[in-house]
Amino acid sequence: MVGGLRAPPARVGSVDDGQAQEPTNVRSTCPSGVLRHLVTSKHVRDTSVRRLVAGRHYPIHRRCCDTLQHRHFHTGGVGVRGSSPLSSTTFPQVKGHFQSYVRSHVTLHVTSTVVASIHAQKNRAGNTYRVLWRQEGRQRSLTFENLPAAERFKALLEDHGPDEALRIIELDEIGRHVPTVTEWLHTHIDNLTGIQPATLARYRTYVARDVDPVFGSMPVSAVTETTIAKWVKQLGGSGKTIANKHGFLSGAFNAAVRAGVVPSNPCQGRRLPHTRVEETVFLTPDEFRLLRDHIERDRWKNLATWLVTTGMRFSEATALSAADIDRKAKTCRINKAWKYSGDYRPEIGPPKTKKSIRTISLPPAALEVIDLTAPGFLFTNGAGNPVRAQEFFNGGWKPARESAMKAGLMKSPRVHDLRHTCASWMIQAGVPLPVIQQHLGHESIQTTIGVYGHLDRRSAQVAADAIGSALS
Repeated sequence: MVGGLRAPPARVGSVDDGQAQEPTNVRSTCPSGVLRHLVTSKHVRDTSVRRLVAGRHYPIHRRCCDTLQHRHFHTGGVGVRGSSPLSSTTFPQVKGHFQSYVRSHVTLHVTSTVVASIHAQKNRAGNTYRVLWRQEGRQRSLTFENLPAAERFKALLEDHGPDEALRIIELDEIGRHVPTVTEWLHTHIDNLTGIQPATLARYRTYVARDVDPVFGSMPVSAVTETTIAKWVKQLGGSGKTIANKHGFLSGAFNAAVRAGVVPSNPCQGRRLPHTRVEETVFLTPDEFRLLRDHIERDRWKNLATWLVTTGMRFSEATALSAADIDRKAKTCRINKAWKYSGDYRPEIGPPKTKKSIRTISLPPAALEVIDLTAPGFLFTNGAGNPVRAQEFFNGGWKPARESAMKAGLMKSPRVHDLRHTCASWMIQAGVPLPVIQQHLGHESIQTTIGVYGHLDRRSAQVAADAIGSALS
């Protein structure tokens, strides 16, 4: 047995010379003929990799590669006639060859440093299968009555380490059916209500790409804080992306606690990595005018003016129609926004939060850039279709920003910074933060304070004057 894979008959203490019969599911000859019987497509899993071997692609099992780098090359195999499952021989030259080969051609994704092996034993009761591994410098073993159970434990050892593998086996012995992490997450997603299809699709992507390959096969009750810590450390992406994935997983474990599946949530109290957040840009009126003057097309210029004078989100502004505007009252009703469906197609849906459904007052500069007689959406592209964010950015915003910076603009604002700029202008005019919160549609005043509180120097000065007058 080599890394859990059946090896062909071979003489004890010798290396296959490459002349033995090749299995039918191996596509061609491997270098030196040594990998020939180890690399078989039936053993490929999600963690496998394909690399170029002698000009052709091979499916190489990860645990097979781990074993090839191990000091001992086991030439026997379980259940293979004519082989000795307990025999192994050290081949420094083979080890060096495989390490060189693996470094050159194989990318490994290893979640545990444990390398285990399975050994068949015959006794009066029949065959048993002993799994051996090394832990803290000592050889450990566990015996199973059948080969599938031994192979499962071996995979758990190599994927999750001895402690978690033994915990899972203990749960199996109790006899209580506990869903795996992947099974529970899919159940959790299926039972969610009031969630947008695009969000559900993103959750399923988290499961498929980030959870299932790492610890999705574990029983949900076997997951510990250590399991979550290892998972978080290997996640890629920004701090916000990691927080989103961890938040989804934590929500699923909270549901498992309520259902009595697990006693506690192993995600709670986890400190997550942070990445530098792109700094918010606030434009002065003169800076905005400079940028707007460099926007060539009037439709993009009008949209930029609307965004900065209303503080609306781009998805809200581009979903407006003439029916949402009351010119006499000079108000705008915001009750919808562009969303992405489960197949990532744009569609009209509710705004970002409940507080985002609101009515705002419009300044004259905003009313001047809209045509209430036009059918359909207030802001469209040249073909009369709804404006997409990327279309506005590439066709209007980006080239205008580059031209404005060459003309003296010292900032590089994003489109969303027009919303921040609107808020900053209101703060400078003395508008209270709760009014700004309602205008922008923030769910909580804490959001408004957190983003714009440092700009409200007037309120801070009023507070300081109040304290000073009390002592005078």
